[in-house]
Amino acid sequence: MWLIIPFGGWVRRRGPLVQLDTMAYRRPFCSTTGAVEIPAYIFVCVGMDIVGRRNVLMFSLISGALFCGVIMVIPKGYYIWSVVATMAGKFAIGSAFGLIYLYTAELYPTMIRPMNTVRIAVVGAGVVGLSTALCISKLVPQCSVTVISDKFTPDTTSDVAAGILIPHAYPDTPIHKQKQWFRETFDHLFAIANSAEAGETCVHLVSGWQIFESVPSEEVPFWADVVLGFRKMTEAELKKFPQHVFGQAFTTLKCEGAAYLPWLEKRVKESGGVLLTRRIEDLWELHSSFDIVVNCSGLGSRQLVGDSKIFPVRGQLLKVQAPWVKHFIRDGSGLTYVYPGVSNVTLGGSRQKGDWNLVPDAEISRDILSRCCALEPSLYGACDIKEIVGLRPVRAGIRLQKEILAQDGRRLTVVHHYGHGSGGFSMHWGTALEAAKLLSECVQDLGTPIPTSKL
Repeated sequence: MWLIIPFGGWVRRRGPLVQLDTMAYRRPFCSTTGAVEIPAYIFVCVGMDIVGRRNVLMFSLISGALFCGVIMVIPKGYYIWSVVATMAGKFAIGSAFGLIYLYTAELYPTMIRPMNTVRIAVVGAGVVGLSTALCISKLVPQCSVTVISDKFTPDTTSDVAAGILIPHAYPDTPIHKQKQWFRETFDHLFAIANSAEAGETCVHLVSGWQIFESVPSEEVPFWADVVLGFRKMTEAELKKFPQHVFGQAFTTLKCEGAAYLPWLEKRVKESGGVLLTRRIEDLWELHSSFDIVVNCSGLGSRQLVGDSKIFPVRGQLLKVQAPWVKHFIRDGSGLTYVYPGVSNVTLGGSRQKGDWNLVPDAEISRDILSRCCALEPSLYGACDIKEIVGLRPVRAGIRLQKEILAQDGRRLTVVHHYGHGSGGFSMHWGTALEAAKLLSECVQDLGTPIPTSKL
């Protein structure tokens, strides 16, 4: 029987042990054996992407066994062939060793793989839900995040929204808090607009006017120093709008939901998050699979958590082709507006409180077009008019709150984040950051340490 141990230099061949005189070549042999692991790990990295982890692992284990067998049958005098076979075997064993930990860890179910990972479910996949999931993945990196919704882009309410950053006031929320949320959102989107990702997200700056038929009680709104170049309109500018006596000129940001939402989805996935299409009838359905639930379901909260304070406000708008329109125009009431975008111009709007109807109304469309043409007569030449309807999740104030639900001796930690109304895009990133901070507090309550975040 043959037994070769290369590093020791011992051979048994049908007799007593005999030590070979290997001192002359043992040192370069050992160096080569260690160095062969470098191409082995490169092979593993490349092979995983091409044929998958299981196939690479099977090849490494089988080839390693074969080369070990080959070593046993190489005659005593063929030292070079012994070295070649040994190096090949070491290559295969090194590949298997580098991959086995990754592969075997994934054999276990997700819920028991990382025992210190907090499982987070974010219910809702609109701009609020996706931005919350992304903020959580950055702020609380040891969490696993799953976004659960029965609708994803392009079928969410956020896909319908005009997406311009002009906030409205929430009666039940302190002004300083609203300003903080708006500033954080504006800074976030402004950074995107000045990056290489601006084209993919369709986030861009747009200048224009907000006009009033009478002088408002608050000539300078709380967000005036957040947007760019805020000032009172001149008399010459107001001549364009003869029915209005006061106006504000400024530059803000417009965010195209049809492009921004897919970008958010991609970022969530890149951060390790999972998107799951599923309709949730009761938050308790998630109790056995998740440690904390973040409720970003908007109007769905009426059913999921029995919140009767949230209600729909139906909004109908038009998407038209009018590439000559470059400046936004917004009536002070917020009901009539013209918002130029990357691929079309958004004309609005309507407000029907408590109306759940998603079918476009032709009469409302005619009224919208008439009001917008009164502000911008060139819109009479607009073409390719498309009607869109969405339901705003309106509440007196955005609900950002922790809650412990209890049922039959069970407890479920919930962070509520919904009720933005028509201010979803204007506030989404700021409120998402706050929701992530609330969630980090919940994680601490669970007894899981939170590493320092660089967000």
